[in-house]
Amino acid sequence: MAADLSRAVNINVGVMGHVDSGKTSLVRALSQVLSTAALDKHPQSRQRGITMDLGFSAFALPAPEHLKKRLPHVEAVQYTLVDCPGHASLIRTIIGGSQIIDMVLLVIDVTKGIQTQTAECLVIAEVTTENLIVVLNKVDMLESLAGSKKASKKGATAGAEPAADAAALLAKATGRIRKALESTRFADAPMVAISAAPGGAGKSGAGGSGSKADGAAADLAQAAAERADVSALLEELQLRAPVPNRSPGGALFMSVDHGFQVKGHGTVLTGTVLRGSLSVGDEVEVPEMGERRKVKSIQMFRRDVRSIAQGDRAGFAVSSLAGGKLERAVVCSPGTVSAVRVAVALVRRIRYFKGDVTTAKTRVHLTVGHSTVMAQAVFFGAQELAEAGVGLATAVRSDEGAAAGPATGAGAAAAAAAAASAAPTSAGGDGSRASGAQLTPTGLRPPALPFDWDTPYVWQDSLVGKVRVPGAGAGADSRSVKEPWQWALLLLDAPIYCPPDSTVIGSRLDADESAPTCRLAFAGQLREVVAPADMLARATARGHPASATAPLTSADASAAAAAMAASAKRCLRVYRPKERTGQVERVASGEAAAGGACEVVCKGLFSKGSDVTRFLGLEVGTPSGARGTLAGAFGKSGKVRVRLSGAPVAVGDPVTIAIRKYVFDPDKRTVQQG
Repeated sequence: MAADLSRAVNINVGVMGHVDSGKTSLVRALSQVLSTAALDKHPQSRQRGITMDLGFSAFALPAPEHLKKRLPHVEAVQYTLVDCPGHASLIRTIIGGSQIIDMVLLVIDVTKGIQTQTAECLVIAEVTTENLIVVLNKVDMLESLAGSKKASKKGATAGAEPAADAAALLAKATGRIRKALESTRFADAPMVAISAAPGGAGKSGAGGSGSKADGAAADLAQAAAERADVSALLEELQLRAPVPNRSPGGALFMSVDHGFQVKGHGTVLTGTVLRGSLSVGDEVEVPEMGERRKVKSIQMFRRDVRSIAQGDRAGFAVSSLAGGKLERAVVCSPGTVSAVRVAVALVRRIRYFKGDVTTAKTRVHLTVGHSTVMAQAVFFGAQELAEAGVGLATAVRSDEGAAAGPATGAGAAAAAAAAASAAPTSAGGDGSRASGAQLTPTGLRPPALPFDWDTPYVWQDSLVGKVRVPGAGAGADSRSVKEPWQWALLLLDAPIYCPPDSTVIGSRLDADESAPTCRLAFAGQLREVVAPADMLARATARGHPASATAPLTSADASAAAAAMAASAKRCLRVYRPKERTGQVERVASGEAAAGGACEVVCKGLFSKGSDVTRFLGLEVGTPSGARGTLAGAFGKSGKVRVRLSGAPVAVGDPVTIAIRKYVFDPDKRTVQQG
């Protein structure tokens, strides 16, 4: 039965996997209509025999019953296939493609199992979707593989059944892959075994001498003639089809992946609507170019339509844009998206990442949508957010599973969000699993927590993968929280254009791409995009000098960007906790032995010649419980006068001052540790 596309919903399916696992062959076997760069039409793809660019094609099926129950107006599903490259050097393209999808087909060459880029694609899928099907491809090669293994063994039994041996190899491979998935959110993902190109049929399509040069019609005609049996995969797709959450309201935001000139039509842009809707006659903006155009026509896989909405893949024509060919851009409602140079994100370290990202020093590749730029990151807040229970099933649990008491200190600002973020994740998510004294945040979707510039946080030397938090109740053991949520102030080398709650992925793509290591370091979501006007107001309110704030409004883009980065760091309340320790040298006056009010002279808190005026009035304490304040200097040798009370004090008793030093404060002010 032909699907009625006039009442269809579009589901975007990312096809990912290691290079040469058969992704494009699978796309070829499934597709009914081809679109931009489908089946490796990129010239370099033909030359090198591998997928070099995102390719788009589609097929349609009647809507499954579970989807029709939720969306009664829908009669069909159009599955848009996003064929992603598999080569390690093209990871930017893979990450960009992953951010426009609803589900993933992870293609694995069953004769080789999980390879390096399979693992990276699995990590990307964890960050971007909850829906994944594992496709075990090339099962037709198992019989020959089984035969070659038997022949290589001494005393191989003549007349052995190759099919039985192939089935055993398939079962063994499936078990290994299932084991590898156990630690991911896709532990229960369905697996489907197929041969996308039986006997290697269609392989020429990856090179320059196959059917691709003859056009889309020849591609699909040959695919139909050599059609692989993908019925089991189609059944699984229908069973697992996610119910897309689509809303046509709000401003348009469209991720454009290709653009080209068409004589008589102008510039055609193809992409995926991530927010809002678009209709013929609407005015749109390409913010990178500062250009606005009216939409002349829209097509969805060769069908003329009047409008498209969130989740739809389409191409639309506008009058010619300057510069000719345009790729990897953003199209939006006019005036709704600005350049981003400074932002705050809520992120988590990716557990497979074994490298280091040092705060404010290590440069990372930051990907938002199709844009990847170099950036510096300042990490903070992991301890406070974990203690407040942000993203955890419970704030802090004892061995008996009791919930922790209310959060205090800086973490209290996050406690309200912790309860909301602790709800169980949806099917396929990785719920919180306690293992001994270990807690793991629930799911990979960041909790709904706004950033507060006025909340102080402890300085982090780097992106952390684990923190310890106090146990619940007196005497309870502390707990380890793995991959805690943490804040990141992101300082970008070049502007990007995106909404203020976009997904961000930080990578170390400078690492050796041939090494079997994960290059993806962290992932999360933007929480605040810092606009120059807002930063100017905040910096002025914090008392920053005019010499520092004036460049924020400079016409020189690089000067303004540098001022933005400097001002953002100065506004950040990130501190290093410090403790000065000395001892009571003598009692000057008062009832020290009885625990009454007294004044003592202390040594060792400061060195000779130190300016103690910025410490005046700060709290000083002793192990016995005496508390007081620093009253002033005593001579010029570094000794000070301290007023104490509340517990007995004797000569030789240690005294301490707990302070905070704000890292980015140019005045080096000293504040009492709370």
